Amino acid sequence: GDTWEQTKINNLNGTMQKVAFNSTMNGVIICIGGQIVSTTDKGITWNTASTISTIGSVSISITEDDIIYVSDNSKIQKSSDFGVSWTLLNSTSDNYDINFISQNIGFAVGRGNYSGGEFG
Repeated sequence: GDTWEQTKINNLNGTMQKVAFNSTMNGVIICIGGQIVSTTDKGITWNTASTISTIGSVSISITEDDIIYVSDNSKIQKSSDFGVSWTLLNSTSDNYDINFISQNIGFAVGRGNYSGGEFG
């Protein structure tokens, strides 16, 4: 982080929601509305990977082996081909953020089930 370079990304088609990198070369951005763009050259160029159906707040995570996970307020999806195709993993509710550290280990943060009372 000692030096920074500004890069204009022309093909976002929406407001950037979250950026994730798994190395100095590979990264992904998800925008409100489900547009996903990716880079394989340190962010110098960005290409549209896909557009997926999303509802509400979205989050994106990429593992060391280039598997991309996306969550929104109602589901978690996975892509093993750098965003070309998607598989529905789980229908959930009120996801706010996800982070996968490998293909089999990940964390999701959400609202959970409110039981009432002062501390829920």
